Amino acid sequence: NLVNWKPFAQFDLTEKQDTSRCIYSNAYDYYDGKLCEIADTSYARKIDISGYDPLALWINLGDNTGIYRSYEDTDVIDGVEYTYAVTAYDMGLRSFTVEFLPDSTADSTGNIFKADTTWSPSNPDHFIGINGLGYPSFETPRLFESFSDYNANGICDNNEPFTDEDSSDANGNGKCDEDGDWNLRVNPINVITVQAGYKASNITYPENDFIVSDSTNVGNGERLYKIVNEYDLSRSIIRFEIEAGLDSNSFGNPTI
Repeated sequence: NLVNWKPFAQFDLTEKQDTSRCIYSNAYDYYDGKLCEIADTSYARKIDISGYDPLALWINLGDNTGIYRSYEDTDVIDGVEYTYAVTAYDMGLRSFTVEFLPDSTADSTGNIFKADTTWSPSNPDHFIGINGLGYPSFETPRLFESFSDYNANGICDNNEPFTDEDSSDANGNGKCDEDGDWNLRVNPINVITVQAGYKASNITYPENDFIVSDSTNVGNGERLYKIVNEYDLSRSIIRFEIEAGLDSNSFGNPTI
């Protein structure tokens, strides 16, 4: 969900799932204070994650659609190749906001307000990111190796840590600090290229010479095929014999 591109299908947790999601475990609280308890404190997220990311306003975090594990693309043209990539993204790290509240007394500099720091309930341990802020939503790359996109520009740079799948990291420090460190994924399982059409891509049909008519044949019969699993077939030679004997005279040659 980076700059200059928009996902054509996006699914995220509902508001109920967002607010009851545990912070430090893969579970849900549902407000009963049982599943998310750590050190006698309920560590549920307590906030809804949707709309635009406050730290990267070009990133849409979703619209509380709920999670779906299938998608059907009906806007395609037969014969055209389409490439699909499945990615995942997190909520980012919410840190704190500073509010300035009216105060009846002035401080030494003449201010008549006081600053109040409010931490996000999704960050009970008060973690902070670079420059004292939080982090925007991180997305798994579509084609390239995974990395932590601290500046949310879609490129692994400025010493950002990454997963080196092809041993291209020259100094082996796990950071994008030299040209050539960050490369394409090795055998990406989240990307597929398919060609749209009314026939499935994994179906093969016999060649035109699979059934060849004799020069003395009479008639215009059709060739019909049934789709089967090729792995269920035995490797053997099959002889076809066509008998047209219902009414031999109807074929123009009573000897057929």
